[in-house]
Amino acid sequence: LQLRMLAKECDTTLYTVLLSGWFLTLFGTCSQTDITIGTPVDNREHPQVQSLIGYFVNLLPLRMQLEVEQNVRYMIERLHTTVTEAKQHQSLPFEQIVNSLQLERDPSSHPLFQVLFSVQDFSLSENVMEQLPFASDDLLLGSDDYSPAHFDVSLFISDKQEQLKGHLVYAKSLFSAANMQRLIVRFEHVLSQMVSKPEQPLSTFQWLPPQEYQRLIFDWNQTDVDFGERVSIQQKFEQQVEKTPQHIAVMCDGKFLTYRELNWRVNVLARRIRHDYQQRNGHELQPDTFIGLYFDKSLDMIISMLAVLKSGAAYVPLSPAYPRERLSFIVNDTRMKLLLSHGDYPVGLNTWFDDGVSILAVDSELSESVTDTRNPEPVSTADDLAYVIYTSGTTGQPKGVMIEQHSVIN
Repeated sequence: LQLRMLAKECDTTLYTVLLSGWFLTLFGTCSQTDITIGTPVDNREHPQVQSLIGYFVNLLPLRMQLEVEQNVRYMIERLHTTVTEAKQHQSLPFEQIVNSLQLERDPSSHPLFQVLFSVQDFSLSENVMEQLPFASDDLLLGSDDYSPAHFDVSLFISDKQEQLKGHLVYAKSLFSAANMQRLIVRFEHVLSQMVSKPEQPLSTFQWLPPQEYQRLIFDWNQTDVDFGERVSIQQKFEQQVEKTPQHIAVMCDGKFLTYRELNWRVNVLARRIRHDYQQRNGHELQPDTFIGLYFDKSLDMIISMLAVLKSGAAYVPLSPAYPRERLSFIVNDTRMKLLLSHGDYPVGLNTWFDDGVSILAVDSELSESVTDTRNPEPVSTADDLAYVIYTSGTTGQPKGVMIEQHSVIN
């Protein structure tokens, strides 16, 4: 058996090697370098009590501080020393340790450790085997309602020489059977690496078994979706309106709009934006025209974002929390001619920017004569801009990042 051979090479016992693997499994699962595991001892080190009938078992807390630079062999040797020193004091009552440390007792958890580990030796002879000790059907998960869990997790291994059998008991209120099964598979995987590469440092360990690694890293990240033909954001939104017109589309401050209601308001504002832009600038609005959105989070902000896209333009978010200088820089840098805001925008807001910037009050303009709720004819496509977002500017002037519509959809 490879594990027994590793124990012999390290001049220790199979128990220490298996316990090392359990420490490593918990380290790889929890990312904690300072771990304490409890283990039972017979407490019969004195010849006078070895033949007595009675319960002398005591619990030893074994603390291990792992270093990712150390290798498996060094860790096993360190743990061998820790176990040897702990057993020299195994007769010290566990309650005395707790009282001496003056720990605050919590009835819901053990004062020193939450994980128990034990190896029981029923061997009569030693047979060398080529395979690792565990098979999937050798592990019994403690799911029996009549098997109480005295600790969060307890792993008992029976050493019968021909094979090792593991029995795992866990608190069902804390862990699921699936999670515990994965923990055992990780334990097997760690033991495999220990016997194959005892000189490798812990930092190079592969903590996830191949199947779990494949599932987490590759299978669950296969999120590519075929969206079919390239369509714009506003077209995708209109398609959703057709599918679920009565479903709630947006909610803010206790107010909500269905997809149909939201689309109506967006269409009215989009037509108003086109009309206002043409009146003020003498020509129709073209794709990639920048329009500012000066809003706090609100329903009007969502309506305005979609309305700008339906009008054919691209929006530029402008937070009222921005300093006046930053707002002026962004407006002037994008050369925008139109800015959307609430009707109660700050007095003199239009004087913060260069001449030629007009402000359209969204909430008041919705009540005017433009009431056509039909979807406007599309102007922009999926290859046109959706919005421009500016960097923080902490290392210089803010820089605008232009995002195309197909990038948002995909």
